[in-house]
Amino acid sequence: MVKKTEKSGGTILHALKNLIDSFVDSLSFEKGYSSNTGRAYLHDLNEFVSFIVENSISDEKKKTDAISFLIDEVDGLAIRKYLGALHKKNNKTTIVRKLSAIRSFFKYLVKRDIITDNPADTVLSPKQDKPIPVYLPVDNMFHLIDSIKTDTLLGLRNCAIVETLYSCGLRVSELEGLNLSDVDFSRCLIRVTGKGNRE
Repeated sequence: MVKKTEKSGGTILHALKNLIDSFVDSLSFEKGYSSNTGRAYLHDLNEFVSFIVENSISDEKKKTDAISFLIDEVDGLAIRKYLGALHKKNNKTTIVRKLSAIRSFFKYLVKRDIITDNPADTVLSPKQDKPIPVYLPVDNMFHLIDSIKTDTLLGLRNCAIVETLYSCGLRVSELEGLNLSDVDFSRCLIRVTGKGNRE
């Protein structure tokens, strides 16, 4: 449902890109986003509306105003078709980023009372592949530990840090969060608080 209209004055694509320009400007002025972030949003959204216009159902639709075009042509299915086309040349991380830009753009239009609903809200983000952790082979790890000089307190500390990280599989942030009270010397245990305050 259209709340207010905006005549294109030129092509429908030009009118849509004017809306995108207004959105990108708001990212800088209202949210303090960097110019690099703004350019990324601009590129992703211009690519999106170009796809929608090129693949719209009717040439007659392209002659209407920009807002009516968005309402009539852009729904969850249209966005999913666009994401499907992206799969041919883009990885999942890039697709998730582009979908995020689309969501933010329509959220901006809803907030400005230009449209009533965000069609991207019905589109699920593709699950991203978890990268395989990179780790040092055992021989390399022993070589690293052996290279630490332990004849000083600083050296002993560094050796303890490296051995604890490796043997316990800790994140650096988890190691940084350790306090002396977390070490049970009598039982040779360390209490570690991980993500979600889990021990």
